[in-house]
Amino acid sequence: MKTEFLLGIAGAILIAILCIKVIISWLRSRPRFSVSLSSGDEPDEDDKITIKNASTKTLILVAYELYITSNNRAEDIRILDIGQYGIFTQKTIEPRESLIIYINEQYKFKFNRNEQLFIELFIKNKSIPIVKEIIADR
Repeated sequence: MKTEFLLGIAGAILIAILCIKVIISWLRSRPRFSVSLSSGDEPDEDDKITIKNASTKTLILVAYELYITSNNRAEDIRILDIGQYGIFTQKTIEPRESLIIYINEQYKFKFNRNEQLFIELFIKNKSIPIVKEIIADR
């Protein structure tokens, strides 16, 4: 009786450890990005949005959309045109590598301190886009 009880406890502990390992593996494999905006120092220098793949798997970016909002209210959303939507083809971003999107002089934009800049990243085989706030080096 005591042996069966100890085997039952050992089995329960083993199952709990395996479940935790699977959950951690799933959390590490999901798409994660860090996004930043850097402004050119010179007036004719392009601004850059850097998208870094912080996950452990290769991701395919099929589209993106930039927008500005104030106070996180849906009615205050302003979608930005940076002139690349028609020519964007899907891009493969390897783990720990970056994709740089250049914004030339014609499409540069400004936003106030009370506004936030966001990017929606549409990933292949993922139905819901990933929304990330872009931290600007102002």
